[in-house]
Amino acid sequence: MSQTFSTIAQNASEAAYPHLWQGLAGVWSPSLGVTGESLRDVSGRKHHGTLQSMDPSKDWQASGGGWLLDFAGNPNRVQCGKRINDALINHITLVMWARFDSVASAQSIISTIASSGGNGQHFEVGRVSGKLSFIDSTSTTIAYATDSMTIGEHFVAVTRTGSSTSKTFSFFIDGQPAGTQTVSGTTRTDGGGGNFTIGRAGDYSGLYLNAGVRGAAAWGRALADAEIKALYQAGPGDWLKRKPRRVYSIPGPAFKAAWATRATTIAGVLR
Repeated sequence: MSQTFSTIAQNASEAAYPHLWQGLAGVWSPSLGVTGESLRDVSGRKHHGTLQSMDPSKDWQASGGGWLLDFAGNPNRVQCGKRINDALINHITLVMWARFDSVASAQSIISTIASSGGNGQHFEVGRVSGKLSFIDSTSTTIAYATDSMTIGEHFVAVTRTGSSTSKTFSFFIDGQPAGTQTVSGTTRTDGGGGNFTIGRAGDYSGLYLNAGVRGAAAWGRALADAEIKALYQAGPGDWLKRKPRRVYSIPGPAFKAAWATRATTIAGVLR
């Protein structure tokens, strides 16, 4: 059954993976189709993004049987507003399905809780030898994945748990753990003044993403390893779909004409 952008969020209770809707702050899925100069939040939270320095006629691209939004580096980005930051405090999960065109230099995949004019807290790729990293607004809290990234199609994720002074970061590549690191240091835990941004480090003017994004999502909780794996296996849009409905049909008794029930008698009379 096909679904529109408006019906996906309305049917969360019927989703194929209903537990993945718990604590969901936003879902942006270019794979579901072209939405022009905006990037729709299909979570129902209405954190729609606006394309910045991007050309909708060129940056929406059909690829691999679906759609992606092409971020070709400086200064491409999507700003999704400030309200989403309020839902992302100490425990968060950020994920992205993308075709990474470069991993050699620092690029901000998703940035949240950004102060006006500052870096905010951002999830990066390629900061150190192509490794994923998570950096706070003052760079006092930096965590790195142990596994390196490669160019091409990947699902990447990071979860963060802990307090304002000590946090544990867990990284995932293609559904598999890619390193965990606990870091001490004060990080921002308030809404800040900047935008939640896909493709750039918040309101900061650098670290632009070089990738074709198929989907991105954020949670105000740390997803379990099994949930991360389920997201990877389902794909950028499929986990949002409804559960298959089972339709049961009990066949009625076969029709039998009244004369047929007396066929033996009739045949005997005829003989």
